[in-house]
Formats: sequence, C-alpha cells, structure tokens
Amino acid sequence: MTEKPSASRQADLPPLAFDDLGCTERERALFSAAAAELEAAGEPGPFALGRVVSLDRSLPLVMSEKDVFRAEHDVRMAKENQLLPAIGDWVVAALPQGHDQGIIEQVLPRARTFARRDPHNPDGMQVLAANIDEALVIHPLSASNIDAHRLERELVIAWESGAVPSLILTKADATTPEHLEQMLEVAGIVAPGAQVVVESAVTGEGVEQVRRLVPPGTTAVVVGRSGAGKSTLINRLLGAEVLTTGAVRATDGAGRHTTVSRQMIAIPGGGVIIDAPGMRNVALADAWGGLEAAFPEIVALEGTCRFRDCKHRSEPGCEVQAAVARDEIDARRLASYQELRDEMVELQDRLRRSGRSERRQAGGRGKRKRR
Repeated sequence: MTEKPSASRQADLPPLAFDDLGCTERERALFSAAAAELEAAGEPGPFALGRVVSLDRSLPLVMSEKDVFRAEHDVRMAKENQLLPAIGDWVVAALPQGHDQGIIEQVLPRARTFARRDPHNPDGMQVLAANIDEALVIHPLSASNIDAHRLERELVIAWESGAVPSLILTKADATTPEHLEQMLEVAGIVAPGAQVVVESAVTGEGVEQVRRLVPPGTTAVVVGRSGAGKSTLINRLLGAEVLTTGAVRATDGAGRHTTVSRQMIAIPGGGVIIDAPGMRNVALADAWGGLEAAFPEIVALEGTCRFRDCKHRSEPGCEVQAAVARDEIDARRLASYQELRDEMVELQDRLRRSGRSERRQAGGRGKRKRR
C-alpha cells in the first residue's frame, strides 16, 4: 500500500523514514492499548501505528513502520465528536486487505498541540500541528519594524502548546547593523524566555544554530506570516532549493502563500520540521498558560495588587501600573496583555452563555482561572 508520488508533492525532498519521526515507548504503549480495544470490539484489522506526515486537499498521508499510505478517518470519529487527525498526529490505522488506502480508527492522545482559534468557527479551535517539541517563530529583518503585537500572539500560542519556542529573525542580509540592533532590542522585550537566532539564508548566518534547535528525534513547527522566510530557511537547512518561495512587500515583509499544504520534512543532521502555510489570522483560543509564559513581567506582579481581581487599568493600589510608571514594565506590553486577556475572557463568556465549553486538546501548559 505504498503511496505513489504525485505532481502536487515535492519529489526532490529528502526521504522521510519512520525512524525520523521520533516514535517513543509512549506512542507504542498507547497504540497497543488502543489496538487491543478495537480488536475486542470486533473492528477489522490489521492495525498499524502511524503518524500523519502530510495534509493537503487529499486524504491525510500516514507513515507506518512498513508503509506510506493515504487514509480516510472512520465515520465514527465525526459522529462521536472524536479528535480528527492533524499533521503530526500519531494514529491507529486499519489496513484492510485488498484496499488501496487505510482507515484512521483513532487519534492517539497528543503530547503537545499547536492550536489557534478556528478562523472559520470563532467558537472552535484549529489544531495546526500536533506532538511538536519546538516552535520556530519566524520574523523577517527585512521588515521596517517588528510587528510586536502579532509576534506576541504567536508566542502565546507557542508557549501554550508546551513546545519550546524560539524566535528566528530571518533575512539578516537585508538589514543594517543599526536596524539589527534596534530589532534585537525589541525582540528582547517582546519575546522574554525565548531563544533569539539571527539568520540569513544568503550568507548562512545562524543556519546551523537553527539546525541545532531541531536535534534528531524531535519535531519542530515553523510558523509566521507569508513571506517571512520560512520556506527559504528550510531550503537552506536542506541544502537545496526544494520548496517554492515568493516575492514580498518591502514595507512589512509580507508575501503571498507559497506553501499550500502541511508536510513533515526530514532535516539532514536533525529531526523533522512541519512546514505550514503562513498564518493571516492569529486569534487565541484557550491559552491562559501561554499568556502567563509570554508576559512573565506582568504576571509576576499580579498577586501584589491591592485587589485580587485587578485589571491593571485605573484600580487603586495596582502594582502593575506602578511598575509602568517607573518604566519597569513597557506600557505597550501591558496594553497588549490586556487585549489578549480580554479576548479570551470574551470567548469564555460566549461559550458559557451558549452552554458549550472548548474541548481541551491533550498537552499544553494548561488553563488557569481568569482574573
């Protein structure tokens, strides 16, 4: 049941092997238990442990230890409101004899989930990648300035996923030393706790540092707006012009989508990277833990305010506002934190009024009670 290459797939990508996918005893144990339950329920097999390595307009592409195949998900998954497969998911797949495609019977519990609010369903969550270890957030130095608010949104999602976030400042060859210094100063404020790497696909600066962020056996997701340099960076890691790249606007570094599918790519000397289309929309879903991790300087003072439910606006005895007055906290950062917090509170309230609650995906930093 080996998948035949198609015109829509990159034929010259490095070969991806099951051993590259980082399968551990955790996944094998979860698979064994799930397969035993399916067999006890009389579901036809045989069953295989696989990982979703590509998602496009066709059926998910699944890789097992013995095969690569397209697979549809069992109708029970939609009827019973089960998790539907995302790129990076480990799945239990049935391989019926005589069929040219498999059937995804179950998505195994996720260790970590990179997700945003679904742009097509404001009350839902869209999983962009599952079971990731690293989140590489890309921002081009060719832009006139850092879009701090967008970057903070991306970092909240990255921290919430439970993965280790890093900020990759691409296109270092397209900036000046003075501009680079300014961008690094802003990055230090906007991305506390995240490793910052300056990279140039033209000169090779920072490329090996990025490779070391994705060691063998790990999975990274590359995120950022279209034109940020994601595909160009991956091409440099691969050592060949494999992925299509596109032109960008000089003002903000934005460009057209050149990646139209989500796929796993084996990095020579490293692990695997999930290349995903650029995100136009970065709306937050349930990301309280990520919000705390992305704004540690504000969260550290929240418990010291006079009122437990202080919103850090005009309340008396607000230690956060006092820190802003002393220039210890950036006023723009506080405004961004308040906007993101209010956005999630509004979503919670709307779901509560409608009698619904967001289903938490396995993994991530967890949820705290809103203030």
